[in-house]
Amino acid sequence: MLAAVFALVNASWCVLTTLYGIRRLPGLQLPSLALSMVFLVVGILALICAAAGWRSYRWRAFAPLASCLLVVVVYRHVGYIGHRLLFELSTPSWEGAIRRMAAGAIAVPAELSRIREVESTCLWTYGVWARKDADGTLLVEFPIERGFPAMHSGYIYCSSCATEEDLKKKTRWPLVGRVKARSEHWFEFSS
Repeated sequence: MLAAVFALVNASWCVLTTLYGIRRLPGLQLPSLALSMVFLVVGILALICAAAGWRSYRWRAFAPLASCLLVVVVYRHVGYIGHRLLFELSTPSWEGAIRRMAAGAIAVPAELSRIREVESTCLWTYGVWARKDADGTLLVEFPIERGFPAMHSGYIYCSSCATEEDLKKKTRWPLVGRVKARSEHWFEFSS
């Protein structure tokens, strides 16, 4: 019976936190946090069961603890792969919007502004913000995640940025906290 509870909590936690790792949405944040507390208790119980039962059950006493550790490793890797896949699937729709902005089909102001004309064509984003500098640099933000209290993350396209430092000079603060280059002109941000 206890093994079934361990398995159910481990599987539930792995699925929910993996989904949250792929795309951090407010609707997944609180359930993920609550289930993480339950998972912590189950992990402590698994450690106690392993310590108390190792003489009579030998290696099988460590199975619940091993499963807890395994789901932590699995969720991190699957979450990363899913997050990366989300970017790869979304990029063509975002690049289409960028091409329209660069060609002048959509007016882009000098100040960072929301561009509602392209939002319906851009996958997985809850808004599109863009600006065009005097030197012709096009900067477009695609926020895909938001959370409590003020966590935001997503992707930024910068036509003239080669490094994270170049991008930090061009973007607004505090939206960009951590920045990682993803591919040419594409950066992932989180704040």
